Amino acid sequence: MGPQCTRRHWRLRAGEHQFPAVQPFFHRLRPRNYAALLNLALLPRSPGRIQRTVWRLTSNAPEPPTAVIDAWVAARARHPVSATNALRQLLAAARYRAPAVVPHPHILLLASQNNRLENSRCSRAIAHGWQCDLALHPHAGHDLPLDAPLWVLEQVQQRLYRFAAAKQG
Repeated sequence: MGPQCTRRHWRLRAGEHQFPAVQPFFHRLRPRNYAALLNLALLPRSPGRIQRTVWRLTSNAPEPPTAVIDAWVAARARHPVSATNALRQLLAAARYRAPAVVPHPHILLLASQNNRLENSRCSRAIAHGWQCDLALHPHAGHDLPLDAPLWVLEQVQQRLYRFAAAKQG
C-alpha cells in the first residue's frame, strides 16, 4: 500500500505518513549528464575511458589516480555490465521513488551539496519526509566514500556514539 504520485504531491492511502513532493527526475539525475550516461550505455568505448567517465560523473576530485581506474577496469572485466542492463539501471534511477515511510527508525542520510550527478534537494526532501538526520558534505561528489572517506567514517562513528549514548542513558 504505497503512495501514489499526483501532479506535484504524494496522495497517501489510509494509515500512511505524509511525504514531500516527488522530486523531478531532472533533480535526481541532472540533465547535463544524460548524454555522457547514454554514451556509456550505448557506444563501445575502451574500459579505461568508460571508468574515467564514471569518475568525472561521480567524483569532484580533479584527476583519477591510475590505481583507482585500473582497479575499476579489473572489476569491470570480472563483472561485465551489458548495455541493456546499463539502460535498465538508468531507467530504474529515473523512476525511483523513496518509500513514504522511513524504512528504519535510525537512518542517517549522507549527501553532498556539490553533487554534480544529482541535486542534493532530493536527499533533503527524503530527510524531511522521513524526519531523519541528514549530513551534507560541502565539496565531495556523488561518490562520498571515494571523495571524502574520512568524513563518511566520522559521520557514521558520531551517529553510532550518539545511538549508544542514548541507549545507555
